[in-house]
Amino acid sequence: MIHIMHNSESTNTITCDRNTLLCALWQIIDEVTAVIVATRWFKYIHNNQTNDGTQRLMQYFCQLDDDMREAMGRTSSLPTQFLEAFAYDKNIIVRLFLAHNPNMTPKTLQVLAEDASKHVRKAVASNRNTPLETLQRLGGDEDWEVCKIALRNPKLSADIFWRLAEDRNWYVREAVAGNPSMPFKALQRLAEDEDWDVHRAVADNPGTPAETLCGLARHQRGDVRAAVARNPNTPLEILRRLAEDDNRYVRVGVAHNPKTPYDILQRLAEDWCDDVRAGVSSNANTPAEVLRCLAEDKSTGVRAAVAGNPNTPSETLRRLAEHWESDVRVAVGGNPNAPPDLLHHLAKDSSSFVRSAVASNPKTLMETLKYLSEDENRYVRAETASNPNVTIQMLWRLARDVESDVRKCAKAQMLALAEKFSPDIYPKHLFTEKDYGDAVLACNALAIQLTYSPSPEATVTLPADVLDRDDLLSAVVWLCRVPPPSLEEAQTHRFYEHCAGYRAAVAAVYMHHMTWFDAQLHASHLLRPICLWQDKNGASKAAHVARP
Repeated sequence: MIHIMHNSESTNTITCDRNTLLCALWQIIDEVTAVIVATRWFKYIHNNQTNDGTQRLMQYFCQLDDDMREAMGRTSSLPTQFLEAFAYDKNIIVRLFLAHNPNMTPKTLQVLAEDASKHVRKAVASNRNTPLETLQRLGGDEDWEVCKIALRNPKLSADIFWRLAEDRNWYVREAVAGNPSMPFKALQRLAEDEDWDVHRAVADNPGTPAETLCGLARHQRGDVRAAVARNPNTPLEILRRLAEDDNRYVRVGVAHNPKTPYDILQRLAEDWCDDVRAGVSSNANTPAEVLRCLAEDKSTGVRAAVAGNPNTPSETLRRLAEHWESDVRVAVGGNPNAPPDLLHHLAKDSSSFVRSAVASNPKTLMETLKYLSEDENRYVRAETASNPNVTIQMLWRLARDVESDVRKCAKAQMLALAEKFSPDIYPKHLFTEKDYGDAVLACNALAIQLTYSPSPEATVTLPADVLDRDDLLSAVVWLCRVPPPSLEEAQTHRFYEHCAGYRAAVAAVYMHHMTWFDAQLHASHLLRPICLWQDKNGASKAAHVARP
């Protein structure tokens, strides 16, 4: 039983049956909330090793709109059994998200490996959960890009590596030479291959041993030496020699290398080539005093690299935030160490690219995100919806945005945050704030609170006038009380004539002898929107539940 208090200071309560109340709310809550509630219920089914209703639940999700299916596909925290139903989805974006999902089951990845789209097959080829036999098949794919990615999957076994290292096709040897799991001896053999593209792949491989890199550092091809220069395994003495190389791309590689020491970076900061100085400006090892000097560089690309470096001092970032070139301001807006007040200032920038960078910054505060959630540019709002600091209230509004891109991001974020919802805090905002206090949203909040409650016994605090309001929430609470009203009393209630959601709740309540989930399956072929209800003569009828 659920005891719903009229007032936090009152001892009077309305007692409701938990399953009955959830059954009634299900007919009213919006699509996002329904998915969250159903997700929790699916986990309950899965954890208790029962298949009751699972197939019907899968069918329901396949009927969701594109926004919701894409949002679910990109949410890796959802149960993978939930997502298996989308392996044959007509929307390629949904299938692509599934193929990228790091938690996807091997069975589903095998299905997606046969997809007509090469982009989906490429995603499967890069997934670490893809079965070995599937990777071997993709290694012979008709599309070379799919083949190359599959051959570089670290899951391949040692015997396959040795066989592919001796393949007669140079592009197969090049692909496998870039695999980070390649055995050392196989890499040493490929370093002596007759094809220079294979040499470059070995030099780029982060698993290549230092002695092999030393030999490749003397290669006559500049692109091979450049690959050695950016490899984190390259010894320090080799980096010092390559920092003096005549080929600018080799020096660029040294400037970007995360192992390059301070003295080499300081010398390269004075290089004549803009790309070399930009590499130094973006290197996380570059000290603050060097970054201050590079912030005055004549090249916009160098200044933008300084603006994006997390080691750049805040006073330097403030100066760069006033730069006339938007690329520099974009880099400042995306810098994770930019001061919050500076980010708030850039949130009002004339460039939508700058505002988008601020909206995506994980250090942007809630006040700034609230401002950006109302931005005129849809890409800014979409980035705001994906920010980890966005509030539930903002997400509810963004999930109803006029632009599809914004809705997808907001719904995906809501699903990703589903496990972090606090049933003790979350509903109170929707019950009290004027902007979000309408009855449908209050029903959403109540449904989530009941679903996430760890105990079948729970107390929910609602406004004191909940039963006096002429809306869905008051109708449902009145209808689900224990003991329940009679059928005739319910059908003559003041809400009945004009509230479609209330009529749905009537039907749900009069199936209270079933469990909440079974009642949904009985009420509809796909859970929603068709439900059964009884007229005044007791005859069963089918009624379409209008979206409130």
